[in-house]
Amino acid sequence: MTQEDIDGTRSNRREELQESIMARRRKTATELGQHHIFGDEEAAQMRADLDELRGLVATLQDRLHSQFTTIAAHAEIARDQAELARNEARADLDRTRDTLIELIEQVRGATHHVPGSAPGASFEASAERIAGVEGQVGQLTQLVDHCFDRQRELADTMVALLDTVTAASSHEPVVGLALS
Repeated sequence: MTQEDIDGTRSNRREELQESIMARRRKTATELGQHHIFGDEEAAQMRADLDELRGLVATLQDRLHSQFTTIAAHAEIARDQAELARNEARADLDRTRDTLIELIEQVRGATHHVPGSAPGASFEASAERIAGVEGQVGQLTQLVDHCFDRQRELADTMVALLDTVTAASSHEPVVGLALS
């Protein structure tokens, strides 16, 4: 039974009770006539209605309490799951950090060593590395010089193009342009 059904039932029952109470106002002895000898039937009916209403309220309280307990249990489970996820993420971060530190230490410890020389990087290995770096720097210098030469050629071409466009727009002959 959903909350809407409970609310609807409660609302209908409340309206019925109010109508019943309004319809059953206490009557005087003269209005009751012959029925006064059987006792107060209206009062007994009202007591029965009140008892039924108390039962409905008790049922509603039980349901409300069980829903509150269920919500609290779900909240506790969600909190535990969030804490577990946080702890797992922290452990994963720690493992990753430890792995990175270990790899960095391995790279630092991986030096070239020539047998018979002192421990650590040997002079020959260092000389080879330096020679390799110097060779790469030399190649880079040549490439940069080549790039500058190409830029100068491009600048000269642009100047010639602009001179041609300017001369053509002013209807003058192009002077000094030599295509090679």
